Amino acid sequence: MSPELCFHTLRGQINTHQLQAEGLSPRFQQLDIDDLQSIRALRDFLRKEYGGLDVLVNNAGIALKGNDPTPFHIQAEVTMKTNFFGTRDVCSELLPLMKPQGNDPTPFHIQAEVTMKTNFFGTRDVCSELLPLMKPQGRVVNVSSMESLRALKNCSPELQQKFRSDTISEEELVGLMNKFVEDARNGVHQREGWPNRTYGVTKIGVTVLSRIHARNLSAHRRGDKILLLNCCPGWVRTDLTGPQAPKSPEEGRVVNVSSMESLRALKNCSPELQQKFRSDTISEEELVGLMNKFVEDARNGVHQREGWPNRTYGVTKIGVTVLSRIHARNLSAHRRGDKILLNACCPGWVRTDLTGPQAPKSPEEGAETPVFLALLPSDAEGPPGQLVTEKKVVKCSRVQSIRALRDFLRKEYGGLDVLVNNAGIAFKVNDPTPFHIQAEVTMKTNFFGTRDVCTELLPLMKPQGRVVNVSSMVSLRALKNCSPELQQKFRSDTISEEELVGLMNKFVEDTRNGVHQKEGWPNTAYGVTKIGVTVLSRIHARNLSAHRRGDKILLNACCPGWVRTDLTGPQAPKSPEEGAETPVFLALLPSDAEGPHGQFVMEKKVEPW
Repeated sequence: MSPELCFHTLRGQINTHQLQAEGLSPRFQQLDIDDLQSIRALRDFLRKEYGGLDVLVNNAGIALKGNDPTPFHIQAEVTMKTNFFGTRDVCSELLPLMKPQGNDPTPFHIQAEVTMKTNFFGTRDVCSELLPLMKPQGRVVNVSSMESLRALKNCSPELQQKFRSDTISEEELVGLMNKFVEDARNGVHQREGWPNRTYGVTKIGVTVLSRIHARNLSAHRRGDKILLLNCCPGWVRTDLTGPQAPKSPEEGRVVNVSSMESLRALKNCSPELQQKFRSDTISEEELVGLMNKFVEDARNGVHQREGWPNRTYGVTKIGVTVLSRIHARNLSAHRRGDKILLNACCPGWVRTDLTGPQAPKSPEEGAETPVFLALLPSDAEGPPGQLVTEKKVVKCSRVQSIRALRDFLRKEYGGLDVLVNNAGIAFKVNDPTPFHIQAEVTMKTNFFGTRDVCTELLPLMKPQGRVVNVSSMVSLRALKNCSPELQQKFRSDTISEEELVGLMNKFVEDTRNGVHQKEGWPNTAYGVTKIGVTVLSRIHARNLSAHRRGDKILLNACCPGWVRTDLTGPQAPKSPEEGAETPVFLALLPSDAEGPHGQFVMEKKVEPW
């Protein structure tokens, strides 16, 4: 065993002991997702010990540091092997083990042991400790079930006589409950006169225990007039029973941990690759072929020419996200009745060995979205096959998703105090994508995405709210390179939103026809979209002043400066923290501020438009 493997094995064993010390019952099973035999060993262990799997979270992932000197093709090969193919192998072996709703395949003796521990012995332990605390005229109610009566009728006559006895002691009852578990373990419970229902037997135990405790109270505390009752609440809609018929709560949940890098990398793929990855009909075989092609293109030094981004980790996480969509689609087609939900998720930037101490999220915070998906309620219909971050499915360019966010904000918070629209994409200067496609793709996100968010969320802004639309200094340069006629339109204080939308659509149409420069447009798709964002901000600010003046909502566009991001690269002079200064300044303008409003702001100063 290698030193690294020894270390991780030891860490797993230590963590297991820590959880056991907290009263949990974890089991440690070593897994190397790069080793198919290791995955199959885990598969066989889960099948033998638990009869299947309720929740699967695929969280394995590696990434080489940004300045790692390892040749790119080797980075691609190593990262792809673990992040994509490792996740795929785990899914291939373990997805068939996912448990459906109801008809739980857990071995009967384990069902008996687990159910007995909670239903009978848990109730007994509570009574042992709390019954002595009952005040005079106190009331005790133990919730049993009609199942106890049905199960009792299916017991042997000898067992029925014991359970119905008015003199049975608590020790005798405990002995019988333990015998049921032991008989189940030995596979002889039915031969010994027990019914084939663990829940029913445990509720026999609760009912008989209630009779014993009531008898003891009458004998030892009669004058206190304490009443102890046993009841069945009826067939109740709960997580246990479901909305209309009895259900097991164990419904399958699969969570593949992806990353926001997958979205960024996807946007930096060629339009042809984007179309393939976004397809609702892409097959697993096609996806595997694409992942192998990336590694091969990296090996041959042509990956960027072939339309791939220069980021191995991001491409592998595209693979994980798309694989999740494919597997979710297959589950819907072949196991719809089992209601297994499978999603990809981004846990955020979490402090781990992979990211280092500068990441803002703790491991506990990073676990929130995976755990949210793993514990979706038993009657949940979705989200299936989605990329989820911060427990939400949100894409700037999809109105339906924006409206879902709008409804969530209205319901949970009653509105919105601060809105910062920071979504934006740009093609690299030397990107070979035809200019008209660059124009269409960039316009869809930068202008129309921002506009759709504003359309849905501006009505939710609370009094003294703040709205910041992140534009760019490039919008000023692009404006200066427009024809005088276009400059006049964009600088007009009376331009309407409809006119602005018409101009943005005309730019895209002119690029498609190859006449955009002849029509007075600059040769920058990003710049024109940011003109749109700046002018849209001026229009919305004007509308707020006209219709909600008393609410003192301030709305501005701003340029954060040239910031080091995936969009600009490492050569940009500003850190993300420095780039946030102007947007944060505008978002936190004091409640009594009169302005700026409807302005373009850079370095916290208003720039003339």
